[in-house]
Amino acid sequence: MAIYYFAELCRFLVCKLPASLCYLLARVAGDVLYLIWVRGRRNIKENVACILGSQANSNVVRRVARQCMRNFCKYAIDFLRFSCLQPRLEEDKISLYGLENLNTALEEGKGAILVSLHLGNWDLGVRFIGRLGYPVNAIVETLKIGQLDKFVRKYRANLGVRLIATKEGVSKMVEVLRRNELLALLIDSPKYEKGIEVKFGDKLAILPAGAATLALRTGAKIIPCGLVRLSNNTFWGFISEHVHFQPSGDLTKDIRELTQRIALALEGTVRQFADQWYMFRPLSKGICQQS
Repeated sequence: MAIYYFAELCRFLVCKLPASLCYLLARVAGDVLYLIWVRGRRNIKENVACILGSQANSNVVRRVARQCMRNFCKYAIDFLRFSCLQPRLEEDKISLYGLENLNTALEEGKGAILVSLHLGNWDLGVRFIGRLGYPVNAIVETLKIGQLDKFVRKYRANLGVRLIATKEGVSKMVEVLRRNELLALLIDSPKYEKGIEVKFGDKLAILPAGAATLALRTGAKIIPCGLVRLSNNTFWGFISEHVHFQPSGDLTKDIRELTQRIALALEGTVRQFADQWYMFRPLSKGICQQS
């Protein structure tokens, strides 16, 4: 239980220390992480290069990758801090645009699928939508380190959001949508045996087909969204219009085309905030391949 109690100690300290000091420590931790985590550094450089259309060893990509490590540590700080702050303090830091798009999608009675990336602070974004009274269900992966997974689940469960583990299956996700609720998931968790090859940036990447498959099966609208950090450590959130798509009747073709449209809908945001894209795994077996 050492990892669990260490995480609890970090949470206690973060909740007691000034935010400015916590963010300073996060910046230092990010620089150390960038230097010692060889695989993570390599993967994030390759993925950033994929979306920026650059070379992984270019000065621009290295600079963005280093800042990304710093922002990831800030994200970890936020996860701990907002677990012990009053909701009002959380609301004061967030500007969210596009709720009308969410309302429009839910009017059809088939639920809605919120899709995003490991970008900015997705935990805080989902929590905020839940605080506004929307029934939110978030798909979460089980972390490989059991004690860390227990810690993260404990505080995610306090977000006012119902958690659904990926291993619980598609049937539970379909049930959520049939209740006209929200299903939130991240589409940049590569599963090569089930993924769809799409154009992302000016290269090819593999993205999961789950969101597109669920939408085609249930008729639920897919809504791209995100929450990113601004320079003053406040947050800007967006909820876009649903991804427009007319099925052809060829399921395999439709899943591929809809997944591509989802990628395109999020591409501009991840390019603009590439230093907040925490994707430490390759997006394809060969990272990103030239298209």
